Amino acid sequence: MTALRSVRVPAVVAAALAVGGVLVLLLAYPLSSDRWQRWVYRLDVVASVVLTLYGAVLVVAGALVLSDVIHPNASTDLHALRWHVGLWDAWFLAWGLATGWTVVAYRRGQRTRSPTTH
Repeated sequence: MTALRSVRVPAVVAAALAVGGVLVLLLAYPLSSDRWQRWVYRLDVVASVVLTLYGAVLVVAGALVLSDVIHPNASTDLHALRWHVGLWDAWFLAWGLATGWTVVAYRRGQRTRSPTTH
């Protein structure tokens, strides 16, 4: 069971990351009707907020541990924590901010094109 779980979790994360990437691309390069585009927009807003908050909380919490403001327990792997704060969690933060930037740019473009319809 543990071996299956260890394969399933990364596969689910990889699938979620791929879906998130496709959602951003669908917002940047719309290929669908207005109805579907509104759903893509809403999903991108949610993804942006979740990714930004997730990345920010983990970067800040990890940085507090690494700067000794929060004292870790004896089993904390500080080497792994440095990698998470500096790379992995920072990527989630950057991805959330980039998705948010795409959402804002899309929204501004929509207002420029058709100010009376939303």
